[in-house]
Amino acid sequence: GDGLIFAIAERLSDYVDDQARLSRFGGDEFMVYFDDIADEADLRARIARIFKGLSAPADVAGNMMPLQVSGGAAMCKVADAVVDTLIVKADLALYKAKDMGKNSWQLFEDSMDRAFRERQKLKAELRGAVERDELTVLYQPIIEARTLRVTSCEALCRWHHHELGNVPPSVFIPLAEEMGIISQISAFVLKRAARDCAEMSNELKVSVNLSANDFRSPEIVQLVERSLRLANLPAERFEVEVTETALVDDKAKTWAYLQDIKKLGVSIALDDFGTGYSNLGYLNALPLDKLKVDRSFLSDVETNPRSLELLKGVVELSRRLRLKVTIEGVETENQFRLLVREVDPDLIQGFLFGAPLSKMGLMAMVQALQPLAKVHRSDIAAKV
Repeated sequence: GDGLIFAIAERLSDYVDDQARLSRFGGDEFMVYFDDIADEADLRARIARIFKGLSAPADVAGNMMPLQVSGGAAMCKVADAVVDTLIVKADLALYKAKDMGKNSWQLFEDSMDRAFRERQKLKAELRGAVERDELTVLYQPIIEARTLRVTSCEALCRWHHHELGNVPPSVFIPLAEEMGIISQISAFVLKRAARDCAEMSNELKVSVNLSANDFRSPEIVQLVERSLRLANLPAERFEVEVTETALVDDKAKTWAYLQDIKKLGVSIALDDFGTGYSNLGYLNALPLDKLKVDRSFLSDVETNPRSLELLKGVVELSRRLRLKVTIEGVETENQFRLLVREVDPDLIQGFLFGAPLSKMGLMAMVQALQPLAKVHRSDIAAKV
């Protein structure tokens, strides 16, 4: 929210040289302009100083928020300086840095210009993807840990381009957010997921991810309600997932819209818990029904007793707050058995039980697993 933006601006002003020009470039982006850079080594040293200054969490209304920063830089001789060109090049370097991961920066290289043109072409293609019926929705099964029944699924958007083939969501979702069309994609997924769920087993529930951008307008509440009504789907079979990062952006509005969605009878899940701006206060303040624990918790859970205890603590706390718990990213049987034996989560999600499937594929899986669940229950009981 604005509090975090102000905190970053204040921090930047402390770590940027007096001769530099600092400005907010829009949204959560800032620009620093130096006209006295000696050479590339000098530029790198100054950027390192800025990143060091931004490494510590920021105090926002009494909450310590970790900062995750990406940066792009470009330089030229003073005689050749064209500010607009430098900004474009720095922006291209920023895209590259974001692809590399958080808390990193990149210096512009000529190869980035070619990548930029390809990115612009992909943006143009994405705009017409819905009209060309290239977007689809797949469903990853979510398993009840103790019974192995498929009780719900997560709706995941996929893009199959007519020339490029399957474009990963890690590529097109950030593009859609940049372009301001993520809400159109969310609307498509909401409507399709509600319709498909209505055609599945009466016991199955479906969950849909919503982004921070989706909560910038009250229309999101109407969109959820309309999707349910058109599909004739009971609200108790629908769930909305929101990430911790989305909760920080314009917190008051987001929380109010979540309350309104909850009043429809829709469940609310906090997704990717343990990443982003983790705050235990959310568990008490938000109208949550479920906590989805991020896959990062499983990275060393089989070898590190502290990680296992941390995971057990999260599940126990959630239970005390009457929240169901889904553990994401379960990929091996050893992980699964350890979780059932030591952690006892309500639900499990991950490639161990299946990749995202079409509606028909999920329905077939549900039918195939039901008779096996009884056998597996006794097998698990015997081995755990």
